[in-house]
Amino acid sequence: MQRIFLCLALILAATVGTPVYAGTPGKALFDKECAACHGIDGAGRTELGKRLKPFPARDLRPKILSMQEIRSVLEQGRSKTSMHGHGKRLNQQQIGVLTAYVQSLPYRADRQNGQARYQQLCARCHGADAQGLAEMASPNLVLSELPDIQMAKIIREGHPGTIMGGMKQELGNADIADIIVWLRLQRYGLQ
Repeated sequence: MQRIFLCLALILAATVGTPVYAGTPGKALFDKECAACHGIDGAGRTELGKRLKPFPARDLRPKILSMQEIRSVLEQGRSKTSMHGHGKRLNQQQIGVLTAYVQSLPYRADRQNGQARYQQLCARCHGADAQGLAEMASPNLVLSELPDIQMAKIIREGHPGTIMGGMKQELGNADIADIIVWLRLQRYGLQ
């Protein structure tokens, strides 16, 4: 019974975001400042967003960035990308409202994509079952107790002092979130 409750909680957490209200100041600000590249739903699938170099606009919906990381990107942008900072044009209150709005965007994880992307990029070091490989000294990801945001950061940026390199060029935000959901479901035998 506990297992069923935990599984339902994981699935719910992976599929439901905080409700987004059309009349909120965050929505209006997002539509004005962000929607051209990231789309009105935050998925990053606009024509302009797809053409950005060196990467297309990222999907903002997965919950893989902390509030501080979102705020920092909004203020300063991302170096070597088309994402410019808004810190000189928006005041701190507007940045805060926009940060909260981005965090509220709903996302439904795709565990099949997570499994496919894991097998493609991670299995060679962590094993097809994600339980680690002794010869690589790689950790068991199924039993990992890292919070999702910390695991996402390691996937994105790599793990200093190890052979784990960052995957931000190979994986988008949705891919990273999908991999994490697939790993969490593996823990409880839900494939």
